[in-house]
Amino acid sequence: MIIVGAGTSGSVIANRLSKHYSVLLLEAGGDPIPLTKIPTLFTTIQSSDHLNYKYYTVPQKDTCLSLQRQESYWPAGKGIKLYPAYEQNRI
Repeated sequence: MIIVGAGTSGSVIANRLSKHYSVLLLEAGGDPIPLTKIPTLFTTIQSSDHLNYKYYTVPQKDTCLSLQRQESYWPAGKGIKLYPAYEQNRI
């Protein structure tokens, strides 16, 4: 089995399937830099093209009024479970 995307869901699915099947887990990005292991620096490394997809939401009509083009920054890490704090902050 091949699983593309090693975020929270992809990692869990790969783990469960690996009990019964051979699994290949694919993810974009390279090896994480040592700074990614320091939780207080995750906001600093969000600007890295190597570690972050740098998504933005679609322009909003009634929200994000103070932001450029009314788009909200939506960071997503490139790497295996690179930014677990992102998912925790999106509740």
